[in-house]
Amino acid sequence: MKILKILLLVLTISLSIIPLVQAANSPSLSGIQIFPKDHIWNTRADNLPVDGKSDIYIKNMIKDTTGYTGLDHYIRTAIPYNVVNSTQRHQYLTHFDYLYYSDNVAYPIPMNPLYELGCADYHMEMIDVDEMTLYELGAVSQASDGSWSASTGAVWDLEGYSFRKNGETPMWATNEAGLPKFPGLVRYDEVSAGHIDHALAISIPAMQNIWVWPARSAQINDPSDPAHPPAGQRFRLKASYDISGYPPQAKVILQALKTYGAMAQTNTGVGNPVSVIGSPDTRWNFDDLKTLRSVNLSNFEAVDVSSVMIDENSAQARQIASVTPTPTPTPTPTLTPTPTTNIQMKIGVTNGVDWYFDANGNGMWDGAAIDKNYNFGRPGNVSVVGDWNGDNKTEIGVTNGVDWYLDANGNGMWDGSSVDKMGYFGISGYKPIVGDWNGDNKSDIGVTNGVNWYLDANGNGMWDGPSIDQQGFFGIAGFTPVVGDWTGDGKTKIGVYKDGIWYLDLNGNGRWNGPTVDKQGFFGITGFTPVLGDWSGDGKGTKIGVYKDGIWYLDYNGNGTWDIGTDKEYLFGEPWWAPVIGK
Repeated sequence: MKILKILLLVLTISLSIIPLVQAANSPSLSGIQIFPKDHIWNTRADNLPVDGKSDIYIKNMIKDTTGYTGLDHYIRTAIPYNVVNSTQRHQYLTHFDYLYYSDNVAYPIPMNPLYELGCADYHMEMIDVDEMTLYELGAVSQASDGSWSASTGAVWDLEGYSFRKNGETPMWATNEAGLPKFPGLVRYDEVSAGHIDHALAISIPAMQNIWVWPARSAQINDPSDPAHPPAGQRFRLKASYDISGYPPQAKVILQALKTYGAMAQTNTGVGNPVSVIGSPDTRWNFDDLKTLRSVNLSNFEAVDVSSVMIDENSAQARQIASVTPTPTPTPTPTLTPTPTTNIQMKIGVTNGVDWYFDANGNGMWDGAAIDKNYNFGRPGNVSVVGDWNGDNKTEIGVTNGVDWYLDANGNGMWDGSSVDKMGYFGISGYKPIVGDWNGDNKSDIGVTNGVNWYLDANGNGMWDGPSIDQQGFFGIAGFTPVVGDWTGDGKTKIGVYKDGIWYLDLNGNGRWNGPTVDKQGFFGITGFTPVLGDWSGDGKGTKIGVYKDGIWYLDYNGNGTWDIGTDKEYLFGEPWWAPVIGK
């Protein structure tokens, strides 16, 4: 369509009559919920995986912001807002430049409204607190008779999740990304309260001409260069960045960028800075806000929000930190207790039949004369390891998720069910797990789909019902189940993992009690498999790690973060072989 070829929502439009408006103190919206708490704007980003293209996007933004070394802000003359109620008269606009992409309804424009003066975008924001509706206009212009026109207009239900125009895309709003403008503004009332509980809106020098959820559009004249972030890309300030020395207003903004991150809404052109967008207020301390410029863009990372998307045509978001179900009944699992003599865990790989173990623990394959090589299993089966006989040594096994073959005597061969151990326990499609559920110093079997857990608590290799064995309900669909002694008390706890995000049942009650009681960690790389073991042999419990195609990253000191020079990186294994851990 021809209109798409000329649609430029940067909105540098020459307007006929724009009276100067000076914002004073912006009105407080304390107690007003802007979109539901599980809306994507109000969803935390500190628990989301790093986007696979993060390094590319960040390097490109640094290149595009030539002359600027760090973050900036657009607040002093930026986007004010008007709070109205049911007494405010509504009026239709006389003209929209882009009528098809606008909501042609009556807008509650007050007398002498506040609107943007910092550039020719001239955004006007109106929040009707009785209707709980957000009205947004772009490039507003008032005629001599008092009537108003605009480039675009968008109306948002502040109590819902719906996108405009029945979810049609592309659907521009008052910015290129087709997103509401107001929810991402940095507001003085929030900063003065000491916390911002939503994602921020940022401008970046250049975006791709594509968009990612929750964005609904992109500027069509933007380049297709994949080095540029797409419209709607979420970013966050790295958790490791120290903000303790920043003054009060900047510190609140930086904490919000850590916790909730920011969405790229608009591009300002190569050579301009990356800026957080806010509302003007006479109470801002601009010497304070100027310190944001010391935050180098290299301290940011792009995040992938796809794991919280419930429906691409809805802004409702899955709340990872709070959705972990409570088990019924509450299981009290226990893992193999820490031995009196601590033994360092060692790595290995298997294809389910051939096994290669790093017996001397140097992270390399030194041949079968020094390390260990077994042939045990069946093609297509899943490998499992555990201390099947209670000798404080790891033995191997395989299962198809229902039938289990365990090398109970530890010789690396199947010697029949009279010598080794055979079990029949599981559900087709479930993932096998191993732990000492009953505290007898022997590993027992179990299965889970990452949410439902069935554990062979009496160790007889059969399911005897929840009154004898254990049934739990803990996890998030799509996450990988993990088990380990997270606290070093010799008891198994359960958990789940996905793309660098860990939820661990630290107190062992089988339910998620929040990150202040249980543990939420960030260690890993998207696409890697979780691995667990006492890497250092210090007896202080299970430590985390990740593996892919022969590459191992192990949290050797157990602090839940990657520490160069302290933690361990190994090359051991072949692509497509599964990792195994043992003593």
